[in-house]
Amino acid sequence: MISPLTSSLLKAIVPAAVIAALPFVAGRRNLSMRDDIGLVRSPLLGSVMWLVLYMIWMLTTDILIDWRGPWDFTPWRNQTIAVSVLRVLGVGILGPIAEELVFRGYAQALLKRTPLKVDGSVIVVAIGWAALHYKYSGGAVAMLLVCGL
Repeated sequence: MISPLTSSLLKAIVPAAVIAALPFVAGRRNLSMRDDIGLVRSPLLGSVMWLVLYMIWMLTTDILIDWRGPWDFTPWRNQTIAVSVLRVLGVGILGPIAEELVFRGYAQALLKRTPLKVDGSVIVVAIGWAALHYKYSGGAVAMLLVCGL
């Protein structure tokens, strides 16, 4: 069995490695981090607006379909602060950044170059993203599909 510290360290190292490798991989495919991957600073007001709308969406869907399920925080309370920090860093910050760069950035940039164009690439990436969460409930997978679209 893997220790909580090792597990948490991997949860932080793997997405950090993906984030670090993406510019090199994109460069080999002649993709611009700015123009193709979409790594640009967004306007603050628009970002805040989308964040608020997303929070409303997540809270509403949680009320309607209880996609989070029951949470038992006892294992977290029993770990060292280093384990908790690494988990938050890996699962709450680096993981989502890596996922967005790979799915909404790299994969979508490649698919936009195919006959799928922009609309088709958004749909294919959203379906792929939702399908990766097949272990979740059907309602949660459907909610992730909508989030991806």
